[in-house]
Amino acid sequence: MTGDCATLSCGATGFEIAFQSALFNLDDGQSPATFAGGLSPTWDGGKWVLNAPLGESGMGHSIDVASDAITFSLPLAMVGSEMKTRTDEIDDNIISLGSQSVVTTPLGASVTFECQYDLTIDVASQDYTVSGASVIDTIHATGSLAAGFSMILNNGDATAFLLGSTLPVAIEWSVTALSTKLSFQIAACTVTHGTTAIMVAK
Repeated sequence: MTGDCATLSCGATGFEIAFQSALFNLDDGQSPATFAGGLSPTWDGGKWVLNAPLGESGMGHSIDVASDAITFSLPLAMVGSEMKTRTDEIDDNIISLGSQSVVTTPLGASVTFECQYDLTIDVASQDYTVSGASVIDTIHATGSLAAGFSMILNNGDATAFLLGSTLPVAIEWSVTALSTKLSFQIAACTVTHGTTAIMVAK
């Protein structure tokens, strides 16, 4: 599938999907565009756009321990106004998209969008870095979860801190929809001042 047909951006807190009308045999700007699962892409100046937060809108996820990565997947399926029971007499319609093909049926067409993220993330108090892409088809891309995490020092209090006192430090993840399914652990913590680095947790 070429980038002219659909694009996928893997954000720190969700998917950003854009696609052309031809992907689902739509008319430009038609209303309503009915998609399974209550998903509602919107028409935006020549393309359809959908923003899907991680863990919502029927999004699934899988963890690959070997590659230290988590993959979120979101199926986007166009449905007709009348759902029919499929039989062997219903023929598929194959739409050629160059190197890939889209298979549609009277029940609609479906594309699965996938975003892969590293499970190991480095979070700092100032800079954020990561230790470190078809319908019947899957669109796959990679992203970083780092910007969804934040470090809070001294309970967010901006007043002067007394040297020698205990400094409260907290790490928070802004993705709340997955709080009952996924959790994170702090693997290491290093305090850096100039060229001096002191590991306080390992």
